[in-house]
Amino acid sequence: MKDHDSIRLIELQSKLFRLITEDDRTFDELVQSCADLLQNPIIVIDLSFYVISYSDINQITDEYWHLNCKQKFCTPEFIVQFTHLPDVVKSLDHRDSFQVNCPYSVYNKILGKIYHDNEHVGYVVMVCCQTPEDSLSEDAVAAIARMFGLRWMDSVQTTVSQLPLKEKILSGMIRGDYGSHNELTTSTQALGFRIPNEFHIVAIDIKNISDANAILDLIPKFIEGYFSDYNYLWYQDYFLAFVPVSHIESLVDVISKAYQNYNKKNQIPIGISQSLNTPAECPNGFDEAVDALKLGLDIYTSTKIFYYANVKFYKLLLNVDPIEGMKRFSDPLIIKLSEYDRENDAQLSKTFYYYLLYNRSLQQTAKTLFIHRNTVSFRINKVEQILDINLNNDELCNRMLLSMKIVFFFESFLHRTGEDQPKPIYK
Repeated sequence: MKDHDSIRLIELQSKLFRLITEDDRTFDELVQSCADLLQNPIIVIDLSFYVISYSDINQITDEYWHLNCKQKFCTPEFIVQFTHLPDVVKSLDHRDSFQVNCPYSVYNKILGKIYHDNEHVGYVVMVCCQTPEDSLSEDAVAAIARMFGLRWMDSVQTTVSQLPLKEKILSGMIRGDYGSHNELTTSTQALGFRIPNEFHIVAIDIKNISDANAILDLIPKFIEGYFSDYNYLWYQDYFLAFVPVSHIESLVDVISKAYQNYNKKNQIPIGISQSLNTPAECPNGFDEAVDALKLGLDIYTSTKIFYYANVKFYKLLLNVDPIEGMKRFSDPLIIKLSEYDRENDAQLSKTFYYYLLYNRSLQQTAKTLFIHRNTVSFRINKVEQILDINLNNDELCNRMLLSMKIVFFFESFLHRTGEDQPKPIYK
């Protein structure tokens, strides 16, 4: 940094320090003062893509950010675009401020990450629509982000007070603000909606949607088509819906049938919590839905809809060293079959896994793997020959299936973390 720039930065930081030490200044006033200093609009958003605060909206001539500020939240289409921008994806590996060149707008943006108690909680966005960015822009936005981190709790209180009442109640449920249905009844009835006595939390993580361009059109239609009848909100990185227990099977059935007409990469991953009976269970329900998403994407290839009840077993394995876990918990016969596949470029393990998973049904295995029933029969006979086993033994089949689940989970984990492991054979 040149001497002249260093002096300018010190002067700017000094002005910012004076701003934050003025206790009578509200968070919104602080945002406006920072915008005046930088001669460009400033917007603050949290990780749920709610607009926390913004400077003079008349100065925000970028049409997308103008709309976001006006409605105080980002649209689903905007969130998908934002999270898939190359500059934003690269920023996940560091804490520095960064420039975003967006193909949908003529204006550059400088973003700074806001941290509170060492946790990433939001972004400062400087929209360069009044004056061009210069050599100090990123340093200036970084300094502002640090300052806003110190006043973050003030901003959160402001945001909660500005949220629509329905979203305020739903986000409060996820945070654990309500203990029973009785505590909710008065507020929800006044707003014309109710929380079912038994419900699931359904979560969608848009960051795990690989094809951003293709999904831009699908996300709004998906939400409107399947979740418009339920209470929902955007929370942190997720779209969340509260679905009655009595509706979940029919909803999943309808979505599963629709997915048959989708390209596989455009099937939106869904995580479903166990059934919940009280609002007090919502924080755990949220964690379950998110865990179902994360674990399900590692474990399953035949579906993008994951129930926590089906994956919670694998949480027990998360604290086990993968290499040691495969040695301790896997059946030697499964390792032998895996080695045979790799040496002979075969797919016996994959076929064997689904055959056991579907209670030794040749028809269902063939349907899942898109192969002929006779091919499944041939491969299963081959497995029996190689391992010298009789698959009419129920106890043996249960043991082998459990062992395969453990081995495949650890193989998938090692492959995902890049620890020089081949792609899991069952994938």
